[in-house]
Amino acid sequence: MTTPQPEANLLRVSKRVAIPLEELEFSYARSGGPGGQNVNKVSSKTHLRWPTATTTVVLPLGTLDRLKASYPSRFTNDGDILLMAQTHRDQERNRQECLDKLVEMIRQCMQA
Repeated sequence: MTTPQPEANLLRVSKRVAIPLEELEFSYARSGGPGGQNVNKVSSKTHLRWPTATTTVVLPLGTLDRLKASYPSRFTNDGDILLMAQTHRDQERNRQECLDKLVEMIRQCMQA
């Protein structure tokens, strides 16, 4: 499977489903764990928030319910999806990992 790449300010999930990047909220923090002095200086840990309650995206019928059932720990009480990545030492790669996770979660629940 190919890594989803943002296109024209959209995160493509499928031919018919794309999330506008302006709906995704990113925040950054210092990452823990090994990495030498880099972890003390660079905010590479990435958090992604997607407020599904106010989204303009029309998901196939039942997809959001399957997402909530399959990934309950990823949802806030307000219905926002929260994802985090800190695998990589640079912010952009962690940001891409969050986008990859979101796309994979949605694709799995669209097929179920």
